[in-house]
Amino acid sequence: MQMEPPEGGAASLAAGVPSVVEKTPVSLLIVDDDEATRESIRLVFDDAFDITGEERYVIQEAGDGDEALAILRASAEPLVVLLDELMPGLTGEEVLRAVLRDRCLRRRHVFILMSAVPHLSRRLRLQRLLRALSIKMLPKPFALEDLEQAIDRARQRLENRSPFTWVPSRWRRF
Repeated sequence: MQMEPPEGGAASLAAGVPSVVEKTPVSLLIVDDDEATRESIRLVFDDAFDITGEERYVIQEAGDGDEALAILRASAEPLVVLLDELMPGLTGEEVLRAVLRDRCLRRRHVFILMSAVPHLSRRLRLQRLLRALSIKMLPKPFALEDLEQAIDRARQRLENRSPFTWVPSRWRRF
């Protein structure tokens, strides 16, 4: 069976498809109890534009883990989350444990854990949690370039993410 091209030929097929893929701004959630840290990161990314002049980031902020979880649960769009480890109330690790238990949150968002605490790598349970969620650590203080690269890698992970991210059940108990 031979298919005939639609009236107007191939040009009419391509007419409805934009020639340039539009990129939506990255939604960035900054979670840190230190207001100065949140403000510094926000100021760097708030006015960032891509080469076409479009805004690159939409910034949201949370001052603690409880507020962060509320934003994560309410957000229908994927977020790149810069999450501080040590905060009053829920720590960064406790937020990540809640995320690990919630399949929707786990599939929707990408996390970067920031910490000024040395030797976090020696905490085996935290390392297992980070590995289970494919989370990278960003030690504080960090260079602006390192932060930009971490956010760019997280954005790429969101773009390449399969809608069905599987986490082995043995890792869910952390």
